[in-house]
Amino acid sequence: MRTFSSYIGLAAYVLVTGKLIGHVSDLALNKDGTLYGLLIDKKGFFERKRVVPLSFVHSVGEHGIMLIEDYSHPFSQEFFFHGHHPIHHRPIVSSNGNELGLVDDVYVSQDLGTILAYEVTNGLFADFTDGKKRLPFERLSIGEDTIVFHDLDK
Repeated sequence: MRTFSSYIGLAAYVLVTGKLIGHVSDLALNKDGTLYGLLIDKKGFFERKRVVPLSFVHSVGEHGIMLIEDYSHPFSQEFFFHGHHPIHHRPIVSSNGNELGLVDDVYVSQDLGTILAYEVTNGLFADFTDGKKRLPFERLSIGEDTIVFHDLDK
């Protein structure tokens, strides 16, 4: 299990050719909080940022990501971790209306296939005294202003 922040900057290569196509800059998320793909800052003047769906990720290593092929498309996802409609530092509330904190990072499986947990902060002082919280991935909805964890308090 790794945090998403440890993936930022990893090189993205095409498996068959070994071609470096760019570097990971963000996560693309579906509205239900599941992982859709990676935002890659591509080399070259045109088409700088492209989304690579997870189905094109062959493997993930310490220093790079291997892609099945150089497939990418303009990003059309609604949510990203840092970029367009970011979830980073977005408030999380339970379905019972309890405030849980702000999203600080995302824990993903080693193969980058699924989100396992969200790291939540309640501010610098609370992080220092109590530490950051890890909320296991459950059913959730990413809304315009907040993220709602369903059935978290049951």
